[in-house]
Amino acid sequence: MSYSVQLILATIGIGVLIIVGLLALFSLFYHKVEQGKVVIRNGVGGHKVCFAGIIVIPVIHRYEIMDISV
Repeated sequence: MSYSVQLILATIGIGVLIIVGLLALFSLFYHKVEQGKVVIRNGVGGHKVCFAGIIVIPVIHRYEIMDISV
């Protein structure tokens, strides 16, 4: 294999690893709540209330789950 083919394959491999890593981080940081509950995120960007799911980055955010069912 020539050097240019090896360089292209290495670039594609690194790109795939970066994409897989970003998807793994997204799945770790996404917090989903069930019906009848809300997630409240505090931290950078102020307070945010979400009824479905939200991304919480542990270093800059804190989250709480509250029950709002009647």
